[in-house]
Amino acid sequence: MQKSIFLITLIFSLVLSKFASAVQPAELFVEQCFLYAAKPWKTSEFRPNNDTQNLLQLAYQLEAQTLGLHNINRLLKYYRRQPQSPEIEEKLLQCQIKIADHYGRLVKHDSLKRLTARLLSPQNKKLEHSAKLYAKNMNKEIDAQLNRREKSILHIDETLIKQALSQKNLAITTLDSRCKLNTSASTETQQGNNTNKNGIAWYLMQQTDRPCRVAAWKSYQGRAKQKLSRSMERILQIRETQANTLGFNSYTDFTLQYQSLSNTDLVKRFLDSQTTKLDVAPWDIGIRLAQLPKIKIQHQNTQTILTNLSSRLPAISLRFEQTTTNRLKVWHNHRYLGELLLRPAQKSHFENIRQLVIGQQFGLGQLSYKATLNTYRDISAFSRALAIAIVSFTKNSSFYINNVSNEYEDLAALGEIWLTQYIQSQLFPALDLHPRVKLKNRYQKQLNVFRAKVALNQYVGSNSKSVYPDIAQEFNNGFGYYWHQSNDYPFSFKGIVTQGPTYYKKVWQQAIAERINQSMHAPKMQKFVFDTLVLNLNQIPIEKRLPALLDIESLQDQNFKIQDVIDHL
Repeated sequence: MQKSIFLITLIFSLVLSKFASAVQPAELFVEQCFLYAAKPWKTSEFRPNNDTQNLLQLAYQLEAQTLGLHNINRLLKYYRRQPQSPEIEEKLLQCQIKIADHYGRLVKHDSLKRLTARLLSPQNKKLEHSAKLYAKNMNKEIDAQLNRREKSILHIDETLIKQALSQKNLAITTLDSRCKLNTSASTETQQGNNTNKNGIAWYLMQQTDRPCRVAAWKSYQGRAKQKLSRSMERILQIRETQANTLGFNSYTDFTLQYQSLSNTDLVKRFLDSQTTKLDVAPWDIGIRLAQLPKIKIQHQNTQTILTNLSSRLPAISLRFEQTTTNRLKVWHNHRYLGELLLRPAQKSHFENIRQLVIGQQFGLGQLSYKATLNTYRDISAFSRALAIAIVSFTKNSSFYINNVSNEYEDLAALGEIWLTQYIQSQLFPALDLHPRVKLKNRYQKQLNVFRAKVALNQYVGSNSKSVYPDIAQEFNNGFGYYWHQSNDYPFSFKGIVTQGPTYYKKVWQQAIAERINQSMHAPKMQKFVFDTLVLNLNQIPIEKRLPALLDIESLQDQNFKIQDVIDHL
């Protein structure tokens, strides 16, 4: 086992080397992946009793068993995002299937179920919180397992839906002749010279006839319905069967058991509280934004920002030591956390290559960044990528799964969202106060609220009533206009399959993060938020941290529940 982990680590060190291209690391990786063999469990070794030390020992033994698989899986994701030859792509896919099968067999082992049951037993109340959280997270993994056929169908159908909805071109042939535009004209838009003149955004900006814009937008939203209906049916059937097998009425009920908003009534209550009539329809938003003053961005050199991170972001109690122009070592006080690789690119994004696990391994990530930040979109992407990178180095558990998951899935990105807002406010002050940004954010929020309602309905189950019986009215509640083609709704956004019933998570976490910012806007309080919300060295449950972060007197109560926050957002 240790040898396998060492080989994988060695291979990735070649990726980081300036000589990597000469040694073809992807080919080396797939060869070692095929040789990798997870050590089978010996049932005799896993006989958990109520002795706390015995339980912890077994949990750490399992952690050692799975860590190598998790590291390989991260490398797989890394390599699959890079351009590869068809032969290597096929081998990477085979490797992914092999590792998934290994992990599936391990997770479904009866000994694991006995271990998690013991860890969560009322008889072990004194067991440390991280061990109980580990057991809860492993139970999620157990419940999420599907057989190979089901996984294959889901993967194929979800990929088809995501690919189809990624196509931004508008099928002009479906429009009335009077609504067609001359795409050969050299018209420039607010989007710039590189705008796709077959795309829906360009069309809506150029079309002055409002009924044509309405028809085009609605046609675009339903463009994939006929092609993808069967795929959606199969996904819903598999998910409902999965939920029914585990004793739940619907996949919505099954997924909400892991959330802080743990049932449809709570999610509906929250979404309704966030619904406000915008009076700007989606087919008009581009024109309305263009009528507002332009955002004047002072171009920023990203390398300069990264060189001075500690001074530019005083609330972040991490230290960044630049060893070369493309490497930052990350420290907390005198504790080394890992290394952040810097890579100039066309867009800013972060890849977590090796997850920090206390006592097991240091973190390793790659921050790709645009050399100069020229637009609001550049700034938003960079702020988010940097926030995700920083958060990846703040995990304090000795269990891998605790560092990549959360007690409540719908609060897992709260620290990242708050930190994104903080970074943007420090590096680009007052940007969120610009009229265009404010309208864009209000529009995006209402769109996300509406989509969350659609997703909640979609997975509610064939034998259950819809959470929102009149979903067309919900569109009107958010935008002040009707979109009556309700059958098109689920085929208009990828999140319907990537997030499903928990699509509301971003709105929920965004609302809490904004409320924290209102309460803790003073510079000295921002450091408190980072240490409490993001760093959380003592691994205190979120229920015990939120009241202080929100600074709402009525929530300072022993019987505080997270859903109590809804009335204060």
